[in-house]
Amino acid sequence: DGGGIRFDQVTNDISFHYDESKNIHIVRFSAKDGSESFEVTLNVFSNKKSSLLVSSSQRDMIRYQGTIEQLPKKDLP
Repeated sequence: DGGGIRFDQVTNDISFHYDESKNIHIVRFSAKDGSESFEVTLNVFSNKKSSLLVSSSQRDMIRYQGTIEQLPKKDLP
């Protein structure tokens, strides 16, 4: 399986928050993969920079950083 993380369930605890003082959109949710549980936080800043943090009950935290871009129309569902 390569040791990757896969979320196959629908989450019921997703939250969306806008922090006006920091000008950040924050998305949070929890997920499970077997006995392992995860807390996921996505921060999107006004300059389109973003960070994704994945905290696990069994692994070290993972952090990704990048830039948000609109998908080309051909890639939209």
